[in-house]
Amino acid sequence: MKDWHTWTIGEIEDNLNLLQAQAVDYLKEPFECDCFLKHTSIIRGYANEMQSFAKTDEEKQLLSRLAEWSNKWHREFEGKRQVPKETMQSLHDETRAMRKEVEDRFFMEKEKNPTDNPGEHKHVLECKGGVCECVIRGHPAKHFDPGSFRTMKDQPRPGYYMIVGCPKGQFRAGSCQVGTELHKIIAPMAMCK
Repeated sequence: MKDWHTWTIGEIEDNLNLLQAQAVDYLKEPFECDCFLKHTSIIRGYANEMQSFAKTDEEKQLLSRLAEWSNKWHREFEGKRQVPKETMQSLHDETRAMRKEVEDRFFMEKEKNPTDNPGEHKHVLECKGGVCECVIRGHPAKHFDPGSFRTMKDQPRPGYYMIVGCPKGQFRAGSCQVGTELHKIIAPMAMCK
């Protein structure tokens, strides 16, 4: 079971994800924008609540900015049926930047990118149905859209296979609306012995 702090930050990230995905949909075909209020409310509420539980000053500052940012966008949508596409493009771009900051501060900082130097990261033996692999774990499979996985041979170094995918809600018409993320790296079996 995840601790409350991690779960809450995950909820913030999920709502940023959904906000960004809806902005992409809106840019293709505008619709009534009251649905954006739900996500900005959740982000604002959790960001305000989490500030007193922040583990570092940097976390507190980011959560404070996140609360102000979501409040700004909440006011932008409140009482409006539609907004100009330029406004929605700004929301998309700002949401992508905020999402990256949240990931970098709360998630990536704990586990530096294994693609930089896989030899420095924990290799785990995973067995399923009698087949075992030596892997470096990234995000779990449920984090991704099932149709978005890609396997790259000899990445990040010869003898390894890197599997990446697109986060749920971001895979449209066969392409990822945001950058792909790491699911796992399959390493040579010798790395697990």
